[in-house]
Amino acid sequence: MWRATAGRGVMTMQASRIFLAGVAALTLGSAGSPAIATEQVLVPMDEARIIRLNRAPSTVIVGNPLVADVTVQDERLLVVVGKTYGTTNIIALDEDGQELTRLDVSVRTGGNNNVQVFYGGARMSYTCAPRCERRIEIGDDVTKFEITSKQASDKIKLSNGVAEN
Repeated sequence: MWRATAGRGVMTMQASRIFLAGVAALTLGSAGSPAIATEQVLVPMDEARIIRLNRAPSTVIVGNPLVADVTVQDERLLVVVGKTYGTTNIIALDEDGQELTRLDVSVRTGGNNNVQVFYGGARMSYTCAPRCERRIEIGDDVTKFEITSKQASDKIKLSNGVAEN
């Protein structure tokens, strides 16, 4: 038997168990479903990561779509793509609005084959696998960024059958 101090009352072990069971029931019942742990996901810029879910999502929310994007490939497969460096979160909900997953996504620059060359105050990014080719990355020299960006855009237009006059 457990006794409270200063004559405030007596609580038996059985009463304390009932009290604690009630508190636990209220706590679990108020949440509606078990808490979802936040998963940390690191995605290199311009790369993808696969996330597998236990159930099909009905809604997928991206906190900052400028940093990362997500596509639902099939009932239980999400593909997260790093668009630019930074952090964001992604939440997948089922048809009842219950959380299936919560992701904290960090997108970083670089990768195994990426190199940055600094000359003066300017920077240019390259992918070297094994030959080095220019790539565009936020923070590169503006002139070189614009030249490479235009060349890449023109190439995409040509491959889609849209040529400039």
